[in-house]
Amino acid sequence: MRIAGRYDTDEMVKSIGGTILNDERDYINIIERYPMLSCTIDSRNVKNGDVFVPILGENTDGHCYILSAVKNGCRFFLTEKDIVQSGYDCEESEYILKNAVGIKVDSTIAALQDLARHVLKKAGVRVVAVTGSVGKTGTKDMVHAVLGTKYKAHKTQGNFNNHIGMPLTIVSMPEDTEILVLEMGMDKFGEIHTLVDISRPENAIITNIGDSHIENLGSRENILRAKLEITDYFDEENTLIVFTGNELLNQFIKKENSPKKRINYKILSCGEFKDDDFSILETFDKGIDGSSMTIKYGDEVETVDLKLPGLHNCYNAALALAMGSCYGISIKDGKKGLQELELTERRLNIIDAGRFKIIDDTYNASPDSMRAALKVLEKSESRCKIAVLGDMLELGEKSNDYHYEIGEMAAKIKDIKILTTGEFMKKFSCGAKNAGAGFVKHYEDRERLKEDLPEFIQDGALVLFKGSNGMHMNEFIDELIGERNNAV
Repeated sequence: MRIAGRYDTDEMVKSIGGTILNDERDYINIIERYPMLSCTIDSRNVKNGDVFVPILGENTDGHCYILSAVKNGCRFFLTEKDIVQSGYDCEESEYILKNAVGIKVDSTIAALQDLARHVLKKAGVRVVAVTGSVGKTGTKDMVHAVLGTKYKAHKTQGNFNNHIGMPLTIVSMPEDTEILVLEMGMDKFGEIHTLVDISRPENAIITNIGDSHIENLGSRENILRAKLEITDYFDEENTLIVFTGNELLNQFIKKENSPKKRINYKILSCGEFKDDDFSILETFDKGIDGSSMTIKYGDEVETVDLKLPGLHNCYNAALALAMGSCYGISIKDGKKGLQELELTERRLNIIDAGRFKIIDDTYNASPDSMRAALKVLEKSESRCKIAVLGDMLELGEKSNDYHYEIGEMAAKIKDIKILTTGEFMKKFSCGAKNAGAGFVKHYEDRERLKEDLPEFIQDGALVLFKGSNGMHMNEFIDELIGERNNAV
């Protein structure tokens, strides 16, 4: 991935309001030998020509790693401080400025964002954006797959969906990118506004309004308001795509499209209602073996088969196909990109561990995504179903209620064994027991759960792992698979 060649160094420095720290001779020597490559905030990952962006955080100051970055191949770096102020002696400072171009800026984060603006303007790349309480990463992957059937598309990598990660995605996109698919996350007001101010998407998707980050925003209505910041720069040329199966989004559609109140952008609706623009006529849930749907748009009716488990992925696929329609891609053509798609790791990924299978959904957890994962477990064929679950975090004062309610739901899954860990999962276990679950065990000590887990797994078992990212449920999988490999 390069920002090289097409961007003049002097032009880049000017775009971020920077000042060169090097002597002119050293500066010219470096820029003549090394084109700019991708940007990074991790000094361990730099390559020759990379721009190192040190971030001044609460616990770590990236300026302390400038020397390390240069030794690892960085040839350009931003800095808010003089080299000496960053703790380097004269010999180290001389080495740094002999081998890399130092660019002094007021704020490295603001400079990175300005550089992203400059790159987008210079490249003329079209931008689409995806947000939502749940499903945004999977939908982003699907949009990329659909658009990729016609265009050179690039997408947000991993979880680079905030005010630092998104600019890094932009400045490191391939040179031949035609459409950039950006995932946008937030946990408070103003964050998505910052992202769209940088990227100016021409079309956007809101997948869902759920309970994620309700602790910070106070209500689902406020979450909707924060998500709608994605349209802050929209006009009549832009389109917002929403899923009408979500109650708040459906209410928003009806309100905003009423004769009493018109908005200045277009809306495409996706859902299971007959009057939706993209109307899902029927769905088929095959558990871990995937899902499928029949969908109608205008005169076009197609069956779309997905290898991805969970009916929620049908809804996300409909949103992606709707985005494709904005760029002249039919459902028939768009579904070709979806049929071979594999989602970003740790999101309902199926792992064949030999005598049993694992559903890895450990990236994060909210009430909606927890329900969806449990539904996949319920719909799958297995002689032994096990749910290994950790807390859903950031749910505020209703955390116990959410956990109890979903525990009641889990109890309805036939022959399920429920193993939980975490403070809030006590309520989940209580809800499951009170609803008649056959086997529920809560562990105060997560290490004890790791030790006991292999005893519960029979041949042919299907084991779901899920919890918020802060619960590190992926560690259970790593240890379990490690034990299997050691035993072979």
